[in-house]
Amino acid sequence: QYWANATTLKVGFARWDLQWPTVAPTRPTNPRDPADPAYFWTASDVFVQQAAAHGLQDRIMFTLWSSPKWASKSGKTNQMPNLSDWRGFVAAVATRYSGTYVPPGHSAPLPRVIAWETWNEPNGSFALMPQKANGKFVSPANYVKLLNAVKSEVTKAVPFKPTFVAGAMYKQGSPGNPSPIEFMRGMKAAGAKFDVLSIHPRSEEHHV
Repeated sequence: QYWANATTLKVGFARWDLQWPTVAPTRPTNPRDPADPAYFWTASDVFVQQAAAHGLQDRIMFTLWSSPKWASKSGKTNQMPNLSDWRGFVAAVATRYSGTYVPPGHSAPLPRVIAWETWNEPNGSFALMPQKANGKFVSPANYVKLLNAVKSEVTKAVPFKPTFVAGAMYKQGSPGNPSPIEFMRGMKAAGAKFDVLSIHPRSEEHHV
């Protein structure tokens, strides 16, 4: 039904929310190798294949985010991960969806992903922690480390020029979270490198 609706609506671009803990619930032995048995790619593989089959070849973006418990010092999800672990994961994803990778048991490469978005709503404590340290926002600078690592690893892994998307920011701040403007200022100060900025402006309604 999803793809039937996408065809009816003439969808021209597809975003896939790829959460690290789902793909790698345990630490891979060879994190940069997409064939490491700790990785679970089935859902992502099916998505890119179906997207390509419905006319969205070269119109796919992956949003890479969330951190597994094993990748942070605190042992909790959605914490600022160890950068070496993050880089290994990004390298594996980018290699698998570079348009040249043939998975074991397959006869053809998987469709390529041309746009890469780093994290989802990183200015929210529900998505990335810590937001503050010693009374100051640290999430923008931490986020830029993740963002620039994605740019570096994806660029090395793919044989084409991808698009890098930053932000995916939550629409508003709160006492413990920076607003999009505050977050963007922090990104600029930390030397963010990207092509496109995204913000989630939606409002959510809850019905009883």
